[in-house]
Amino acid sequence: MTIDGMRELDKQIAEKYGEYGEVYEVDDELYGIVGMDVRTYFTIGHAFSPVIEIIPHYCTDMFEALRLEKLIEKQELLEEYISALIAEGGERKSATAEQRCRAALKVPYVAFPAPPQEETLPPAPQVPAPLIELEDSEETLKTEEEVVETTEAVEESVATPEAEEDAPQLPEDWWLTYGWGERVPLVFYDDKGQLIETIEAVWEQDNIFGIYQAPLRIDGVSLDDSVEVRWEEGDLTPIFVRVKEKFGYKTIRADVSSLKKRDRSSFMNSLFYNIYNLRLVGDVLVITYHDDPGWIVEELINWGIPWKFTDPED
Repeated sequence: MTIDGMRELDKQIAEKYGEYGEVYEVDDELYGIVGMDVRTYFTIGHAFSPVIEIIPHYCTDMFEALRLEKLIEKQELLEEYISALIAEGGERKSATAEQRCRAALKVPYVAFPAPPQEETLPPAPQVPAPLIELEDSEETLKTEEEVVETTEAVEESVATPEAEEDAPQLPEDWWLTYGWGERVPLVFYDDKGQLIETIEAVWEQDNIFGIYQAPLRIDGVSLDDSVEVRWEEGDLTPIFVRVKEKFGYKTIRADVSSLKKRDRSSFMNSLFYNIYNLRLVGDVLVITYHDDPGWIVEELINWGIPWKFTDPED
């Protein structure tokens, strides 16, 4: 019995993007011998031992289609993909799984090469070393609001979204989404569902992520915290739910709009070697510290810089 049109399209996707050594049909289902498919790439890289798996239903499963889109984006082919998607009569936000797959077949995709045989598994994510993040481009901070520019805005507390009783668990095929040590965008919403901020995080286990980038607008969340997340249907982006575990790091948020460029540099250099991390975007500076922050507060006061602790208990 021949497979239907949709599964034929799935077969073409599997052969182009999955590098199945062979695709065949058994009882109206498609199977493939895995070389390096999307699943094994996001888990361990190239598969050295043959594995037989069911070919995903890319054309009818939005979850699979979006993972395919993610793989295309990793190879910096997003522009070509979007053009092909428009030619199929779809838009990136609303296209069907079938439209996404037909567009994917038009992309000049080159499969990831197999690594050397002696390559070992990538190491687990490491705690980042002290650094200064200077982000002059406001685009990295802007979401749907302007960068905080005034003292009043900096001092205004942003409430942490209300925690849900049970955060949803990671889907069974999480390995199609998150790789070893891969930084992914993690979003924060307020209690009205409005986007507050997007930062970088690293997957740890299940629905737990580690904060890789100090938040600029969120109170109660610091660098290296482990947080629980949830997902919305059809979207691969993790959404913050609550802090699961803190590791002793805390944050001070300051407004440096009153300092000239040279003075900002001098002030930050006076802190750098004695704190864990600095991040400056626009006029907002967040200082990640450990232990007693008294000397940091004294420096802020001496420079006349408005500031606040982002942890409610401080």
